[in-house]
Amino acid sequence: MTAYRFVHAADIHLDSPLRSLALRDPALAEFIGNASRLVFTRIIDLCLEEKVQALLIAGDLYDGDQTSMKTARFLGEQLRRLEAAGIEAFIIRGNHDALSRITKELVFPENVHLFGGRAEAIEIRRDRGEPSIKIHTLKAEPTRGWALSILKEAGAIRECEEHGWMQDCADPHAKERALEIARRDPLVGLSDRAVVALIRNVLDELGDTCPECAREQSGQLAS
Repeated sequence: MTAYRFVHAADIHLDSPLRSLALRDPALAEFIGNASRLVFTRIIDLCLEEKVQALLIAGDLYDGDQTSMKTARFLGEQLRRLEAAGIEAFIIRGNHDALSRITKELVFPENVHLFGGRAEAIEIRRDRGEPSIKIHTLKAEPTRGWALSILKEAGAIRECEEHGWMQDCADPHAKERALEIARRDPLVGLSDRAVVALIRNVLDELGDTCPECAREQSGQLAS
């Protein structure tokens, strides 16, 4: 039996704006931002060089607030390189991907299968009587990551790119907007009451400053 070979990648964050880093060191932010494209190109190169059957991308291919269609064009061009070589691509959405305009507007090549939040199984039929392969995904469960993505979309939180998340108090209506978004598009099997509880619990965990940043600033003042 011939092995089914694939390349696995995740958390590429194509063209991430790196806002906090850009404020401190614009040149470094530009270098790292360009590096994400170089890395993704190299991943495609590896698939072609190794003549694998598939590329599996397990979440966060780009950032949730990424709206540049230049990113979409670059992504499409790279995936079409796989299509030309007969290599399939399977993309599982991460919490950042789910919010991106790119996710909603980009038309992927025919070799790409984009998994949603439901349990799914894709059967891959092989040549010369080889056994078929199935790629399974599980149903998305109520998770902190999903709640964070909703809160970010509503503008109720913002991200510290080095450490984590904090509340964004600029918009007093952001919390209610997050609840409306979550009710409108809940995870499969999640009741309205569970949606509200999950969003509120995650928001209550976060302060209005990043705890790690606050500790670092205190240490700098003390020294």
